[in-house]
Amino acid sequence: MAGYTCGSCSFSGTLLQVVEHNRNMHVSDKYQKTPCCLCSKRVQSRRLRFHIRRRHASHCTVHCSGCSEPFVANFDMNMHVRNGHCKLSNRRSGNEVHSFQHLFQTTATYKAHASTTDTSSDSESDDDTDSDSSSDIEDFLDRCKPADAYRYISDHLQPDESYRDECSSVVEHLANFFKRSSGFTVNKFIKGGSLGKGTAIKSKSDVDLVMFISELPSIDSYDYSRQLRKQLDELESTLQRSKWSIAYDLNVVGRTGHAVKLRVQTKKAHQEPHDVDLLLASDLLGPSPTSRKKAEVYDMMGSMDARAREYCSAALVELQRDFVRKQSAEVKAIIRLLKIWKALCVTETSLTSYPLELLCIHTWRSHMTVASAFEAVLRKLSDYSSINACWTENYSYSRAPDPGPCQPLQQRC
Repeated sequence: MAGYTCGSCSFSGTLLQVVEHNRNMHVSDKYQKTPCCLCSKRVQSRRLRFHIRRRHASHCTVHCSGCSEPFVANFDMNMHVRNGHCKLSNRRSGNEVHSFQHLFQTTATYKAHASTTDTSSDSESDDDTDSDSSSDIEDFLDRCKPADAYRYISDHLQPDESYRDECSSVVEHLANFFKRSSGFTVNKFIKGGSLGKGTAIKSKSDVDLVMFISELPSIDSYDYSRQLRKQLDELESTLQRSKWSIAYDLNVVGRTGHAVKLRVQTKKAHQEPHDVDLLLASDLLGPSPTSRKKAEVYDMMGSMDARAREYCSAALVELQRDFVRKQSAEVKAIIRLLKIWKALCVTETSLTSYPLELLCIHTWRSHMTVASAFEAVLRKLSDYSSINACWTENYSYSRAPDPGPCQPLQQRC
């Protein structure tokens, strides 16, 4: 058996001996970071064995006889079996899901974007996951039985009321400031993103705030792009000048062609800062969107080129938000779990949250459990070319596979 050397001293032994030595001799608590003896990457002590399993599976000598999942230690494998993650003597049958680990492993060959997967729990996070969420998924994979998935997600991934109130306070501060500002004529504010849709992840979520202003011309105007850049320049300048009067600590951290990106730190102790995308848009739908008005907007979009239609996304955010927000709690639980999967297993940045949300909605059936629906979504993603979904809630025709319920001309998957 190959020998291993501690990343913090010269101690040598088997892989398990080195891991146990590191925990006993070099860290004071399980949250302290320590170097991996195989790659020197620093990870929390409590996650070291999990890191080795995901990044260095070939070094693991213990394997589950039911699903071949690798482990550093026998006691990890025994817990994996004891918690019902696999049946040692029976094959999987029907839609019953016995192993979340197995699902995450099999979808490491996700083919929607070739060569873009990484089954490590230490991969870069996406818009609304962080290291705490990654730690949660470690616990989820190792300890949660599929039958308990919905309860676990509700308890550990769903934001609590305090966090939602904190985010709402950030939105309210920004909205009130710009409604009083003389630089913009604000028609309405719309809170989008995962927070507005009700699919936020605990402790870290994206806030998309769309400000509809009168200073922008109609979106189909030839001058819209230039006018939008001009108004975004003014927006950024206003935020830089007045940041101390908006929030406790506000910083402009970036800019896109559609938004100014902010990081807002409130007065609440130990609260992570909130990342906010503040978008500007022309009001396409008016205060009370009617079926006739929506039809007019979609006809207008049909006459625009693909680049010009991109500006419609922010203008239609209210429809997108409401479509997801009205879904059942079970669907939102699946969406949260899929976002965690995306952060851990997919590095392709073009796969955004909204198409995944739509796929969860399209897949869900009332007779399903959260675990079986999650499996069904992953299987569809592994054969992405066969996905074909459309909705007729806001329009009566479809021009592309999975166009989305709010933009019939925009392909989503």
